[in-house]
Amino acid sequence: MSVARGNDKRDWDIAECVETGTRKRPRYLMAYEESFRNILGDEDFSPGSAPSPSFDLRDLFGCSCNSCHRSGRPLTQEKPGGRRWQRSGFSNPKHEAESAFFTLRMEHRKGGILTQHRGEGRLLIFRSDRAGSIAKIVYSSAQNGVEGDAVAGTMSTVRVAATIHVLSVKEEYRGHGLGNLLFSEAMKRLKQQHSEAEFIRVSFYAEEDIRRHNRLVQFYLDMGCTIKKNGRIQFVNNNDGEVYRRIPMEISLDQRSSLPSSSLSLSSVLACSSFLPIFFCGRTPSLGKSSSWRKAVGWLVAQVGNGLELLPTRDRETPTVHRIRLLRASDKKEGIFHEHRGTCCLIDEGLWLIQSTETGLFLEDETENHNLVFSKELSFWQPVMSSLCLVKSSDTPTKRSHYRRMWSTQSVEYAKSMQSLYLRFDCRRLTLKDALNYSKLLPANPFFIPTNRISGSAVPSLRTLMYSTAELARSEGHPDWIQLVALMYGLAGILTFFLDPESLRGYDWTIHDVEARVLGCKRSNCAAYPEFHNLSPDKEDPRYSTRLGMYEKEHEGLEKVLLSWTSNDYMYFMLKYNSISIPDEAFTVLKLSRLVDWHCRGEYTSLSNEEDEQMKQFVADFYDLCIRAQQSLSQSKKELSDNECNSLWDSYYSHIVQKYGARKQLCW
Repeated sequence: MSVARGNDKRDWDIAECVETGTRKRPRYLMAYEESFRNILGDEDFSPGSAPSPSFDLRDLFGCSCNSCHRSGRPLTQEKPGGRRWQRSGFSNPKHEAESAFFTLRMEHRKGGILTQHRGEGRLLIFRSDRAGSIAKIVYSSAQNGVEGDAVAGTMSTVRVAATIHVLSVKEEYRGHGLGNLLFSEAMKRLKQQHSEAEFIRVSFYAEEDIRRHNRLVQFYLDMGCTIKKNGRIQFVNNNDGEVYRRIPMEISLDQRSSLPSSSLSLSSVLACSSFLPIFFCGRTPSLGKSSSWRKAVGWLVAQVGNGLELLPTRDRETPTVHRIRLLRASDKKEGIFHEHRGTCCLIDEGLWLIQSTETGLFLEDETENHNLVFSKELSFWQPVMSSLCLVKSSDTPTKRSHYRRMWSTQSVEYAKSMQSLYLRFDCRRLTLKDALNYSKLLPANPFFIPTNRISGSAVPSLRTLMYSTAELARSEGHPDWIQLVALMYGLAGILTFFLDPESLRGYDWTIHDVEARVLGCKRSNCAAYPEFHNLSPDKEDPRYSTRLGMYEKEHEGLEKVLLSWTSNDYMYFMLKYNSISIPDEAFTVLKLSRLVDWHCRGEYTSLSNEEDEQMKQFVADFYDLCIRAQQSLSQSKKELSDNECNSLWDSYYSHIVQKYGARKQLCW
């Protein structure tokens, strides 16, 4: 595709995209890329270089705690799955006034008036904001003799007997790996204390109530312990109405072998000023429902000196310690990645990046294997203090920025003005194939943020996405008119090459990957990004504040409602204007597929009629098809070549286009 450089700046934009192989995006979305490069410098991140001052644990979860306390829910309105997390002591309403945020610290104590056993040691975990431990382990040890005879020439073997008397974690703090951490650190302390001993045998009782059969036993088995052979299981009643089992267990510590343990060494846990046990969680999208949370392995984020370390709470192999720094992306102060403490107070909401200071790579959750890895690609995380977890977010700062602009721009007046401006279709005359060729210069994912290691040209194009979606529809046996809609639903984006940028009013409505909503009535509570709803220009207009709003009667039909002005809405009117002879069902699918609140979340039923409801599942299926095609392309990142696209067009899609009268030059 060759383009001559004319006098119009828009011709220069097209020519530059063609020559450099870059993808055209709105200026306000590119600001994040520039900010990101400014933080890391013009060159690639230098492994091992000292990081600049960064956020700490208080910045990461302190702001999250405050924002959750104000809104009563995480930013996405979704709750962590699992009742245990919801009652977690890490967010206890009774203590909200006492402290909005806290960290943990570990202390080792030996001797003192509380000592009840010879050679006793205690490890305790405290909250930073109140007295009293939340978890502890009490153990004791004594040398059990020396085997061997130096005169006879046999090797001496020092044996030590140790006992765990107490290992307890308060109920509201369970499930965060603190028991793992205490047990592992106690075993390490015993090995350090008796470094001359070749064997250390540790005995204890696992005491559990019979309703949680084998739950505690399994915990110790996972830590490398065993049930004592010929040990007698006791059933006891502690006068509280519950019956408990006491199972004798043991573990043998060999100085020559590694210990199943926490990756964080005892000295560093005790030396670090603070730490928090963190769950990294992935999200598994479910169409039309709240996303389910997938709990990943538990980790510790520890404040060590001026930096942070990331460590798994258990690691049977060689300990892996990652020194990290945190970057926060704000959608309020557009286009800025923050890394210096002090800016946090300016930000209400945002997303986080976790970067290794050793390699410069970014932490992400592998979708297929559900493993945490460091990668070149940016992966954003959202903190939720109520469950002490970082949830992998499908959002990016660019997407949040775009939706913020959408909510502050889209109104009844705006949509009507856009219709009067663009429904004249006097911008350009192009065939569908020409439009597809122009879409090669647009990104399939407009919200992608290129880094120094991944250029914008490495992102698949919109043309590849359109062909991929059509091919997916074809492979699943959908009608050919659905395949045609899949091939062109996002092509309004090419108008950015021909429109006066001033006409977009600082908001690019041509971006295809955006949800639509009904204007002129009370907004849906399920609409995307509830934190931006109050930015709507129509929010104070009483005409649009009721269930029906400006519409005369119930069940008038979604064909007659005014939708927010989007790429799909434009393509709907453009195909009708050009008399494309696809079935009415195809127009319905094109117009309503981005009205996710209706077909996936059950909203706007007072406006939809019987015909709409009959089409609802079909519309939802098409939306699901588009999402699956986007996800597949996001993972494969395979760009279709010109030859591949031409082959698909000539051998198949040109015939469908001809069949429905769309092969002519169309008015755009």
